[in-house]
Amino acid sequence: MTVRIVFTFGILTVAWNWYFPPILVVILAILNDGTILTISKDNVVASPHPDSWKLKEVFISSISFGLWLTLSTIVLFAIVNNSSGFESTGVENLCVGCMKDECHDFFQGQYQTCVMENNATGCGEMTGSVPQAASVSDVGAFRESAINAYWTQYQEKYDSRSKLFEDLADVHLNWLPNDAKPSAETAYNQFVYSYTLGVGGEAYEGDYDVFNAAQLGKGVTFIGNDEVPITNEVSFCDYVWGFSNWNSTWTRDNEMIGPGIQRKEGVLRSLVYLQVSISGQALIFVTRTAGSNNWFFAEKPCNLLLIAFVFAQVVASVIGWIGFGGYPTDRIA
Repeated sequence: MTVRIVFTFGILTVAWNWYFPPILVVILAILNDGTILTISKDNVVASPHPDSWKLKEVFISSISFGLWLTLSTIVLFAIVNNSSGFESTGVENLCVGCMKDECHDFFQGQYQTCVMENNATGCGEMTGSVPQAASVSDVGAFRESAINAYWTQYQEKYDSRSKLFEDLADVHLNWLPNDAKPSAETAYNQFVYSYTLGVGGEAYEGDYDVFNAAQLGKGVTFIGNDEVPITNEVSFCDYVWGFSNWNSTWTRDNEMIGPGIQRKEGVLRSLVYLQVSISGQALIFVTRTAGSNNWFFAEKPCNLLLIAFVFAQVVASVIGWIGFGGYPTDRIA
C-alpha cells in the first residue's frame, strides 16, 4: 500500500499537476492498518517453526503489487480525465476540455449563421475585432441569443443549467459588502454583464463603456466563437468549463474555477480515492495466506477481518460520496 500511494500520487502530481488532499492519505493508512491488525484473529494458522524471513521475496512482491496497482490507478485517471464519458450523470462530462471544445464549436456555428442571415456589423468578426460600423443593439442581441441557445442545447444534452451551479455558491468569491454571499449563478451574471455589451448597447450598470472601448482598441475583444466585447479575452466557454480571469472585486486573485472544473475535481478525487481504497485493502485477502499455491479463500477469513474490510469500504464510500462535493481547490486538474 505504501509503494502504491507514493508512486500513484507522485506520478499524478508530476505528470498532471494534480494534487490529492494529504488528510485523505492519512485516512487511507488508518483504515488499511486497522484492517491488517485483524489478521491476528484470522483462521490461518501460522507455522510454529518458521524457517526465516524471506525479505527479498517480501520486497519484490510488495513493489510488484504496488506498481501494478499504481498502473491501474494511472490508467483509470488518464481515461476519465481525457475522455467524454460520464455524460448525463449529474456530474456533467468529466472531460472539461471536450465540453469546452463543444462549447466553442457551438458558438462558432452561431456566429457563422448570424453572418449568413445578417451581416458582420451585427455579429462582430472572427478576427477578434468589433467593426467601427457595428450596430450596438444588434451585437448585444446576438450575444444574448447565442448564450441562451447554448443553454438550451446544454440542457437537452447534459443536465439542467441550475445543477451546473448548485454546489458552487461562494466558493470563488471575495468578501463583498455586508458579507454578501451571492450564488454562483449570480456571480456568473455579474461576469457576463460587467464586461459584455448589453442588448441595448450599454454596459452593466453603465460602469464601463465596453462598446466604445472595443472600437478604440482598449483591450476589449469580440471573438466570434463566444466572446462578446469582453476584457482579457475571457470567453463564456472558458468561464463555464475552465479558468477565468476577470474582475478582482468578484474573484480572488482574478482567478475563478469554472463549474465544470470544480465538479470534475470532486468526482476525480472521489473516484481515485475509492479505487485506491478498495483495491489496496482487498490485498489483505491475498497476503493472509502463505505460499503461491494456496487459494486465498480456501480457508474462510475470520468474521472480524470481513467486518473490518466492509467497515473500511463503507467509510471510504461515505467519504467519496459526501466528502468531495464542491471540494474547494486552488488548482485545476
